[in-house]
Amino acid sequence: MGIRGDPAKVRHTLSVDFRQLYSKLDPAERLVLQEEKVTWDIEPKPFSGYVIEGPHDRPYFNLFVETLAGADGFDKMVKASPECKAT
Repeated sequence: MGIRGDPAKVRHTLSVDFRQLYSKLDPAERLVLQEEKVTWDIEPKPFSGYVIEGPHDRPYFNLFVETLAGADGFDKMVKASPECKAT
C-alpha cells in the first residue's frame, strides 16, 4: 500500500484484501491479468509487469489509481492488449 502526505486531509486511503479480490475474478479474467504484461506509462518512470503476480494463495495486484479504467488519461497511460485493458 502506498501512502502519501495529505496535510489538507482531502485524500482517502483505500485498503483491499488481494486474496478476496482474486477470488471474485472470473478464472478467464485472472488468466489474462496473470499472463499478459502491461506497461503503465507513468511519471517519473514507466513500469512493466503483470497486473496479478504471486501464488494463488497470496496474489499481489499491481494497481495504480491514476491508471484505473475511467480515470483521465487511462488509454494513454496503460499499454496492453484490448482484452487485457477491458479486464
